[in-house]
Amino acid sequence: MTDDQLLVAMLKVRLAKRQRQRSIPPLNLEELKEDKAVQFAAEMTNKFTALVVGARQKECNNEMAHSGGRRD
Repeated sequence: MTDDQLLVAMLKVRLAKRQRQRSIPPLNLEELKEDKAVQFAAEMTNKFTALVVGARQKECNNEMAHSGGRRD
C-alpha cells in the first residue's frame, strides 16, 4: 500500500488578446529637402571612411607586430 493520492482538476486556460500594432505613419518626403539629403550622405560617408581607416591602421599594426617592427 502507498500513501499516494490521486488528484483530478478541471482547468480553463484563457489566452491573452493580441494587442494591435500601431501603424507607422507615412513619411513626409517633402520634408527631406536637398540639404538634408546631402548632409545625411556626408555623415554616412564620414562614418564609413572612419571605419575603413581604422581597419587599415589595425591591419598595419598587426603586420608590424608580426614582422618584428621591420619594414620591407
